[in-house]
Amino acid sequence: MNNIHTCVERFASLLSTEYEITLGRRNTAITLLLSFEKEDCFHLMGLQHLRDLPNLKMSRTKAFDDIAAHRIKAAAIEASDFYHEIQERVQLMPYLEDILDSNDTIFKYNETLNAFSKIQAEFLLDNQHKETRVFVFLSMRKTGKYFCRSFFPMETTDFSLNQQKWTLLKKVKYNTETNEKVELYRNPHYKELTGKIIGSASS
Repeated sequence: MNNIHTCVERFASLLSTEYEITLGRRNTAITLLLSFEKEDCFHLMGLQHLRDLPNLKMSRTKAFDDIAAHRIKAAAIEASDFYHEIQERVQLMPYLEDILDSNDTIFKYNETLNAFSKIQAEFLLDNQHKETRVFVFLSMRKTGKYFCRSFFPMETTDFSLNQQKWTLLKKVKYNTETNEKVELYRNPHYKELTGKIIGSASS
């Protein structure tokens, strides 16, 4: 069984990773650069929902470091009366990199079409992990790069309904420490179109 320590340990490997994702629609190509920071992990695990644990009211970067150093114990988190709300997310979180490596469907996300939700994001990844359908929401940082704002398995609500589908043209994974580059996917019909670059390395 995975716990918060497994989540943080696996997420740590993403801190030196960036994804360059090129999407196309109607002869327009856009490129997103997805990066990862320690502070992202807190929200992705759903720890903000554990309202009865005041000791989590700290900077999200410090929470990441304290979990990594086992100063915050998994047992203390699991003792929360609200842990059941995030348990499935914690079980899936260690597979986030595998999910991002896959080449599933991407939507330009219009939050006004899902007025029932408070999630604010620009793109939605609709992925399948084993038997579970998983949603990953992407938002832009002030730097222009994107980050994973939210992540959870589908329960009863399909967040992709009525959203604008884009075609995945190319996905490249970078290791920012070693400068290694792996092309994970290239659409056989993709031509290097000149298009709008969003969150590029030069942003």
